[in-house]
Amino acid sequence: MVGYSFLLLFFLHRQLTRLTGIRPIFRALVLAVLLPGFSAFAQSGSPRIASINLCTDQLVLALADEEQVASITFLARHAESSYMADRAAGYHLNHGQAEELVSVDPDVVVAYSYISPTKLRFLNELGYRVEIFKLAESITEVYANIERMAELLGKPVRGIQLVARMQQRFDSVPPFRSGYPAPRGLIYEPNGYTGGRETLRGDILHHANWHNVATDAGITGVGVLGLEALLLIGADRLIVSPYAPGTHSLGQRLLQHPAIEIITSGRPPVNIPIRHWICGGVMNVEALAQLVESRGPP
Repeated sequence: MVGYSFLLLFFLHRQLTRLTGIRPIFRALVLAVLLPGFSAFAQSGSPRIASINLCTDQLVLALADEEQVASITFLARHAESSYMADRAAGYHLNHGQAEELVSVDPDVVVAYSYISPTKLRFLNELGYRVEIFKLAESITEVYANIERMAELLGKPVRGIQLVARMQQRFDSVPPFRSGYPAPRGLIYEPNGYTGGRETLRGDILHHANWHNVATDAGITGVGVLGLEALLLIGADRLIVSPYAPGTHSLGQRLLQHPAIEIITSGRPPVNIPIRHWICGGVMNVEALAQLVESRGPP
């Protein structure tokens, strides 16, 4: 009977996902009400997952039961970059190397698409099932990754419910009052790197109702914007995310150039902790909230 429940759950989830206009919160309610016995199945047949990337670490730690986490990367415990650092204590750690997983013998290994072909081939030769995730370039793709990871873990309802909570927050951002221009912001990193609309950070900035200055320079993905170009385009605020606060690399010195103060009329930068949007996941809600709060009146 439990096996039939699982098949029915999978079928319903796929069918509801195909229907445009069906909100994640509605799908979660349907699945939770119709199949209350699924949790018993999940507890008895849940796969053990090993993650070899910081961003898949975040998804696994957000969705998995404790006994399902076979291994995560050492970066998952670094509070500067890992939103789930508090949950990462006590697990087997790896450095992204295939041979480190032999002792924990996971059912599934998860990684992102920039895994090296050599490493992927080695994992396959060891007999591991490897699931590759696409690096999310939008909140919609974050939702898809969450639901996919939840299915791998045997927790599809948990994933749908998490997506529904995130979507509610993203959809409830108040617009700027009619007649007032949106604040002009620029994601600005060491050496002038920035992100356009087709990046996760750019998409979060868009959802927070900021105007992304990178688009004025024709940047859609990841690009570089020099000080000269920035002086011509202008920006109300720079949005920064130092990976290691307190460090002073040559690349970071650009952010302290006197011209920056002229460009922004002395307004301080908006500081978003890197752990809130270096990866796609529940932590993106924190970045959204900080950007909305930083817009100022109206």
